[in-house]
Amino acid sequence: MDLRPLLITTPDGSGQTGHPDVIDSGSGFCGHRYWLAATPYPFGNDRLENPIIRVSDDGVHWSVPAGVSDPLVEAPADPARHWSDTDLVLHQNMLHLFFRGCARDRTEAQLLLMTSTDGVRWSPPTVIHTGEFVLSPAVVHEPDGWSMWHVWCDGTSARVLRQQAEDPLTWREPQPCTLPIAGHVPWHLDVITVAGGYEALICAFPLGTDPSRCRLFHASSTDGMSTVTAGTKRPRLTVREDLVGFATYVGLRRTPPWLRTALRGLLRGARAGRGR
Repeated sequence: MDLRPLLITTPDGSGQTGHPDVIDSGSGFCGHRYWLAATPYPFGNDRLENPIIRVSDDGVHWSVPAGVSDPLVEAPADPARHWSDTDLVLHQNMLHLFFRGCARDRTEAQLLLMTSTDGVRWSPPTVIHTGEFVLSPAVVHEPDGWSMWHVWCDGTSARVLRQQAEDPLTWREPQPCTLPIAGHVPWHLDVITVAGGYEALICAFPLGTDPSRCRLFHASSTDGMSTVTAGTKRPRLTVREDLVGFATYVGLRRTPPWLRTALRGLLRGARAGRGR
């Protein structure tokens, strides 16, 4: 399988991006088929981890939409705070950009939402959830409303939580999910809807290590709460142990075609081993 880095520009000029999310609009939204949200993260500098939007018509060549602010959101005024963890949803001809805000010296974090009907003019960020150790929102729209999964992680233990809502601004209380990945701590995830339920990709690191040692797992669920994890003993992608301090994934194993397609969209980049 041919896995190559995508060349995506960033406002700081590094081309180093983190936590990408891509939507395929099919026939095209505002002139482009693919829309991507990500955050620059050059050499682990979280002050530059400010959400950006890119567009593409082939999924390989990406550009900045004409007229959009780049980044969409400037760094917080408080130098201890930063953004991270973008997730993008297209619903009823409106882009919904979810992302995280936190401060390095506090356990509390926020999940925020911005919306746009053209990908260029965006609403101001609105806080939709506040909680301790909140990471990596993954949001889908379903026939009966919205679902959002995120990770509670204090660096040594973690759990995956799900929230539901009739609208993306007002969420019910988080409910714990069952995610069996023996000997690992979940760190980041993404979830999509498929026929018969949900599929997820989860980055998780072995107990006693740190997020720089993350491995990639695949899980499925019929109800969005309880999951069956594929490859618990043999993760889909594993980290090269000779590259200490960076997450470089190698060793793809027994991957179904839909997952191969999804993995082609992963952006590879060095990520510092400290918490985000």
